[in-house]
Amino acid sequence: MSNCPLFPPKGKSKVKAQVVVNTKKHTLLEEVRNNVVKGSAIYTDALLSYNGLAVDYIHECVDHAKEYVRGNVHTNCLENFWSLLKRCIRGTYVMPSTYMRRCSALTNAKAMMRIDS
Repeated sequence: MSNCPLFPPKGKSKVKAQVVVNTKKHTLLEEVRNNVVKGSAIYTDALLSYNGLAVDYIHECVDHAKEYVRGNVHTNCLENFWSLLKRCIRGTYVMPSTYMRRCSALTNAKAMMRIDS
């Protein structure tokens, strides 16, 4: 997976999964601004709530109705993260936020071990 960065090649990408109250623009932009260093590259899908990220970040998106990859712009690594997280909680119908934090930390650690190897 080392050829699958979410951000430019300096360092390693990390995922911080967090429960949010909704996926509206104001909510998501606030969470990004509180957790991502300004100037970072952010690749997303075409959800309209992400509009406005380009003010503080290098933001590019792929519209999955048209394409899944455009050059180095894709969301494949994050899709892998969600796949691992879902496997971690398989069979759990109600997921308290503390359980999600533990699973996301474990999932991120497993993904980072794959990148390192």
